[in-house]
Amino acid sequence: MTGNLTVDARYDSSDRLVDAQAALRNGGKARVETSGDRAKISAPGREDQEVDAPPGIIVTSAPDWTDVFRICRLWDRARAGRQTFPGLWIHPVQPAQRIAFSAEWVRRDRLESLELDVLSIRLRGNSAYRAWVDPAGRMIKLASSSTMLVLAGFDAAAAALSNE
Repeated sequence: MTGNLTVDARYDSSDRLVDAQAALRNGGKARVETSGDRAKISAPGREDQEVDAPPGIIVTSAPDWTDVFRICRLWDRARAGRQTFPGLWIHPVQPAQRIAFSAEWVRRDRLESLELDVLSIRLRGNSAYRAWVDPAGRMIKLASSSTMLVLAGFDAAAAALSNE
């Protein structure tokens, strides 16, 4: 939930999208229904759109930085390197977009007793973020030129991490 927009996505135990929706506080809504590896996006006043929906697809809307939470959960620490993730951008008043995200391993930092993977993440529009991810896939810190988020309880420790 950000501002006037709420995005809900449900996944099954195999990480396949079950359904999703994006809703504006004023009542506008886009819905996503799936069948197999296909998704149908419906919104009042627009023709339905159909797109592929592979396992692990990240359903998102504006602002884009909220995608980083799921990217961090899906990050394969053992594989490291550069990884890509399928995305589905939905909005109540704009057409849906099938997009891709990427995360690339930069280095490993230590925060108290935690070893964190530092990732360079690219979102829709190629916007760049730096994320610090613990072994369980929790995003501890997120930084960009205009955004800084820190997981509750890690404020003081995360301040010592370099944003580079």
